[in-house]
Amino acid sequence: MSDATSDPTVDPQQLLLEHDEAPAPRGWLGRFANADSLVVTLLAFLTAMLVGGVLIASADPQTQAAAHYFFQYPWDTFRYGFEAMWNGYKAMFEGAIFNPKLAQKGTLAGYLGPISETLTNATPLILGGLSVGLAFRAGLGRAAESTTYLRMPSLAASDEEAADRVADLLRHQGADPGPWRAVIAAMAPAGPAGAQRVLELVSHRAARHRDDLTTYFRFPVYDQPGGGSP
Repeated sequence: MSDATSDPTVDPQQLLLEHDEAPAPRGWLGRFANADSLVVTLLAFLTAMLVGGVLIASADPQTQAAAHYFFQYPWDTFRYGFEAMWNGYKAMFEGAIFNPKLAQKGTLAGYLGPISETLTNATPLILGGLSVGLAFRAGLGRAAESTTYLRMPSLAASDEEAADRVADLLRHQGADPGPWRAVIAAMAPAGPAGAQRVLELVSHRAARHRDDLTTYFRFPVYDQPGGGSP
């Protein structure tokens, strides 16, 4: 028995945990694993720039042509490749952040035009990524609730077909479609077959428990006094 296990002040469970811990990585991999998040972000940015530059250079026609005689005169390949990388990233910077030619106009749109367009296009993507990240952070593997709106005149050839589809959905959810058909018959005396665009919109809300189904009717189907205003 070792001295550590014979000591009554030592927790045996703590000894097991310490024994089962994996050794920390060493060398540059260990420094990278323990690095600050800012350092990791900068390294990821530089890596993306490097990989993107290689892709830009490999797609440049002049670089491709110079690569055929690379072993005879390699400097042309490097020169054309760096020129393609510089021009590509320069065009990206001017189009997404700041364009000196537009800034020469001295207008607010000239100074902030590129960055404003970037923010306009990037904001939905950023908010979408944040929403997914927050959902997974909260432990939700799927959407807790979602609502779908369907315009039935665009999905069905007639109101009768639309009513049949909604009745099938009610039946699938375990509800009796009879009372719902009675409502349609009361609102459209001629029946769904003789009515036009009575059933306008259907919303289906999928929740964790039983789903909800809501139907929307057009107001012209209500009886109006003859000659009177609605």
